Amino acid sequence: MLKHMGIRTRLSLVYTIVTTVVILTVILFIYNTYMKQVEWESENNFRQIAKAVMDRVDNHLDAIDQVTIDAMIARDFRNCWEKWNSPEHSAEDETALRRILIDTYRTRSNIRRVSVYNLDGDYVCTNSSERTREEVRKRGLEMLEKYNMNEVTSRVYLGSAVDFWNPYRGIQVITEVKPIKNHKTEITGFIEVQQNIRYLDEVCRMKMNGQEVAVTILLNDPEEVLFSTMEKGSALDIEGIEQFTNQYSRIHTIGSNVVFITPSNTYYCDTVAVVPRKVFLASASNMIRGILLFGLLMILVNIIFCQIMTRLILQPFTELVRFMEKTDLTTFGEKPAFKTSIPETAIVVRSFENMTERLHQSLEKQKKMEDIQTQAVFDALQSTIGPHFLYNSLGGIANMCEEGENEAAADACYSLTEILRYASGYVDAEVTFHDEIDNIRSYLSIMKSRYRQRLEYAIHMDEECAYQMLPKLTLQPLVENAIKYSLLEQETVIVRVDVRCQGKKVSVEVADNGCGISAEEERRIGEELEAFRKDRTKLYEPERIRFGGMGLAGTLIRLSLFYEDRFWYRIDSENKEGGTSIWFGFTI
Repeated sequence: MLKHMGIRTRLSLVYTIVTTVVILTVILFIYNTYMKQVEWESENNFRQIAKAVMDRVDNHLDAIDQVTIDAMIARDFRNCWEKWNSPEHSAEDETALRRILIDTYRTRSNIRRVSVYNLDGDYVCTNSSERTREEVRKRGLEMLEKYNMNEVTSRVYLGSAVDFWNPYRGIQVITEVKPIKNHKTEITGFIEVQQNIRYLDEVCRMKMNGQEVAVTILLNDPEEVLFSTMEKGSALDIEGIEQFTNQYSRIHTIGSNVVFITPSNTYYCDTVAVVPRKVFLASASNMIRGILLFGLLMILVNIIFCQIMTRLILQPFTELVRFMEKTDLTTFGEKPAFKTSIPETAIVVRSFENMTERLHQSLEKQKKMEDIQTQAVFDALQSTIGPHFLYNSLGGIANMCEEGENEAAADACYSLTEILRYASGYVDAEVTFHDEIDNIRSYLSIMKSRYRQRLEYAIHMDEECAYQMLPKLTLQPLVENAIKYSLLEQETVIVRVDVRCQGKKVSVEVADNGCGISAEEERRIGEELEAFRKDRTKLYEPERIRFGGMGLAGTLIRLSLFYEDRFWYRIDSENKEGGTSIWFGFTI
């Protein structure tokens, strides 16, 4: 479908798609950045809320625990307890014990009641109580059975429940229970301190972004709920949250809720704060809607703008295309009838006119290049892939087969096949560096299988150069000469081919470690190249453009013709390998 569209429609469509993608990418980047910031700020806010709740809960638990400690370390508590706990205790002993309990929380308004009782069911409360002796005895036995009360520092907190000592009023309390032990560390009774649940309810009623935060105080030893503002039947399972309390991370996303767990610094309990994720990110809602609306508006404006601008910009080009369609070899020289005020279009028109003037010259030059290339390819086939080369290559392959080097023999066969295929495809006058380097690899692979340890080579090509063009079979004669003359001087021949791109410049180096090139030879090659540049009629003398014997000069001539003024070359008679480096290059 796209290939049947006009250039204006294609350009408009492509530009619209590209700019829309860019707009969406920018919007997505802004959205992600803003959401991360909002999440970070919301997490800090949520952490502060949960910590504030935990600190206040700690204060209330401290108050309860302090009353328990004050009562048990009171000066006369131990004597009063032992007297009252004996079978002969009197009403005065009970009064004295009650007075001690009252004194411990006289200045603490958030303590509801302090009670002591023994395992026989006898008890003393600071407020009225309607419990029987049997009910109290049963409570004491339950404490021993359910909780590990024999530890020295043992204490337990009972979660929110109706006041045990006066259940008829229905007042909810939390309770700390601590065992009372004799000098043999035997449990003789318990002391209970109660606090009205409304105090915990007040500190747990926190808000985030205008919405109440559901708070649950979880006890860890034993595991149970001390207090919770979470509605009964909530979709969030408290038991499911408990598995996260021992994890290092304190914030978790569970379903559609965000949960923050804050451990107490003093007690075995955690504050679990829960808010819906939409409340957690409520501050981002308006901004998100604004970003989405802005993005949609920008996309709509962009589509309209693309349609209008492509129509205005491409109208002169459309007329130029119609004029060019009518132009052929018989109508060269006609001027376009339309006028344009767009500098770029005027440049294209002038370029088209200049192109038609140079077309005959270019066709003639191309024909010359094809003739030269054809001759060069056949010369290369004759000199490089001659019988001697084939005999030696096939002989080397046969030796590898006899020695059991089947894989190496197969590689050599493949390389020889690639060389033959590449050299025989003489229809193409120019190739990419990628194809030329592949041919060199195949050629050097054959040479390596022939000379083995006597030949080492390295090839490098920058990726930016892979699809730059050059005349076919440019590098092979240079590499062939490097191997041929280096073998006469060196036990181990090193050949290196480097193709590099630096900005708009492409440079090629073919280096060896041979005996180097003489100044006389270098001067002769320069004179040869200069002579060809001055008198191009000599290009048609096939004996002057050969790859054997004078491969370097012939190659430089072909490159000079191909790249014209953009071409340069240099010969280093002594490189870091101790041999010769042939440099040539061109500007892109």
